[in-house]
Amino acid sequence: AGANRSKVQARLVGGASMLEMPGRPNTMQIGERNAIAARAAIAAQKLPIVEEHLGGTKGRTVRLEVGTGRVDVSTAGQRE
Repeated sequence: AGANRSKVQARLVGGASMLEMPGRPNTMQIGERNAIAARAAIAAQKLPIVEEHLGGTKGRTVRLEVGTGRVDVSTAGQRE
């Protein structure tokens, strides 16, 4: 049971620097570290990464249409 691995694809979304401290840029780098960890975990499973929306300083919303597999990503403060 389970998914057919030949059809599994990864899309990475997130990794924004949301917790920067004034006067101390890049001190926490949580988003960047999360992106590195996600890439490593996906590589360990030998899955292809087909799309990335990573980094920046704004949050994102992800919508997944389960029936079709379509993924829509919108960034906070930007028009769709």
